[in-house]
Amino acid sequence: MIVSTFAVKANAVNTDSPVFGISVDTFHAIVADFFRIEITPVAFAAADALTVIKDALSMFGHFPKHLPCLDYTTPSKGWSSLDWIELRTFTEEEYHAFFRRYQPDPMMDPSHFRYNQEQISRSYIYNHGGYRENYEHLGVFLNHEPVGSFQLKRIDRQKKQCEFGIILRDDSVKNKGIGTEAIRLGMKHATDQYGIRIFIGDTMGRNRRMMHVFEKLGFSLAETVPDAFELPDGTKEDRYVYIKKITEDEG
Repeated sequence: MIVSTFAVKANAVNTDSPVFGISVDTFHAIVADFFRIEITPVAFAAADALTVIKDALSMFGHFPKHLPCLDYTTPSKGWSSLDWIELRTFTEEEYHAFFRRYQPDPMMDPSHFRYNQEQISRSYIYNHGGYRENYEHLGVFLNHEPVGSFQLKRIDRQKKQCEFGIILRDDSVKNKGIGTEAIRLGMKHATDQYGIRIFIGDTMGRNRRMMHVFEKLGFSLAETVPDAFELPDGTKEDRYVYIKKITEDEG
């Protein structure tokens, strides 16, 4: 399973702007047919159009084909003009590479994390070996580099709902919109793969950054549970539960 976002600079916002003398919508249709991919159109200037294709071919050798999801989107702050975000299953080597550089957010977990090869190998087998029911663990990749971990939890196909969680590797990949985009891709995958229409996420009261992400993605605060989290130093934090229901238009 691969879900990807191909981000490009969007200099034009008018979808009627011409690209090579044709409408942007027509240009997107030609690109989609030529590369045999599914895209969500966004307008960009003619000067950028050839660059997008040229850079993609240069970066990947060929344009990836037959992906379940491929979006052209306006990059968030901190992204370069050409970034590739993937949500897919970790290989064991990639899983180790992620945790070798993993640094917990001290605001959320003040304890020191020390990489242990044996423990991480066991963790990989547990999370990817089919031992956990109604669960899927995916890696977040930026230009093929593992920068995050995304989990779908308590997947309930009958109720069409699930919970999810995400962690990013370190501060160098935070505050750049990568986590937000990974969650968006994860939600699309859960909807396409499992028919999920209701998404549940939570965070502790001090994590204002995650609350902002929930709000940006259209989640609503559903419940506050006092003193639900206890940190290693004994400090207790409230649990904030957010929910989003996917409409037919969004799905």
